[in-house]
Amino acid sequence: MLHTNVVVDSLYIYPVKSMSGIQVSQMKLDKYGPSYDRNWMVIDEKCNALTQRQNKRLALFKLNLSDEFIEFNFNNSVFRLTHSPYVNNQRILAKVWAFGEELIDCGEEVAQFLSSCLNQKCRLVKIDINYSRRSSGENNRHISLVDSRQFLLTSIESLEWLNDKLVVNGSDPVLMNRFRPNIVLSGVGNAFYENCWQSMLIGNLIFHREKACGRCLVITINQETAEQRDNLPLKILAKYNRDDNNKCAAFGTYFSSFLDAGEVFIGDKVLFECKI
Repeated sequence: MLHTNVVVDSLYIYPVKSMSGIQVSQMKLDKYGPSYDRNWMVIDEKCNALTQRQNKRLALFKLNLSDEFIEFNFNNSVFRLTHSPYVNNQRILAKVWAFGEELIDCGEEVAQFLSSCLNQKCRLVKIDINYSRRSSGENNRHISLVDSRQFLLTSIESLEWLNDKLVVNGSDPVLMNRFRPNIVLSGVGNAFYENCWQSMLIGNLIFHREKACGRCLVITINQETAEQRDNLPLKILAKYNRDDNNKCAAFGTYFSSFLDAGEVFIGDKVLFECKI
């Protein structure tokens, strides 16, 4: 492990797949990755995951989460869903891409609220402690309703690099929330250096690299307005920073942890091991 000036700059969880994140000062881990991260998901009438790829309005939900409830705020219209009734709710066979498993249906009231906000019929579902999905990566870790892996890591320096390129090309800078990271680092020194790391130590937790995060049109959606103007961020990344298979634009790196418990704090120092 190399000693560096790299620290954890910020931490985020995304309780509902494809809705806005919640910034936290400490991130707890469970067997799926960050606790509460993508534990809920909106599904369409065919019981498939509904994301910003299909409905950009998902970006407009602001969330509040506690041990007792999850609260949805959509353009100042608020719905609070308590956790306690879940044990008695029916199950729905729902899919995240090709993987399907029975999930807890969160009820008719929240389904009607979300359907009204999104202008399409949908329902909210949730995983339980027996959810069995695992990543397809080498480490084969348990994962929640994420796209691919447990943790997504980015850096302030990589975003600054991208924004410099956007401004030079006549576009506005973008915020980190377009990339939906769990852990954001600072002090890396130069852009995309974090993608060279094979493993990293934060506190007493070791994280192992899985792969670079290939990107889609979601990073071109303004997360405050749900507007999509151009695909310049994708074009720039496709030119300068591609995924491990050199197939598409990349931003950020997936990592996994072998521990089912632990905590990461803002300000934690980061040690890392690089590719040889």
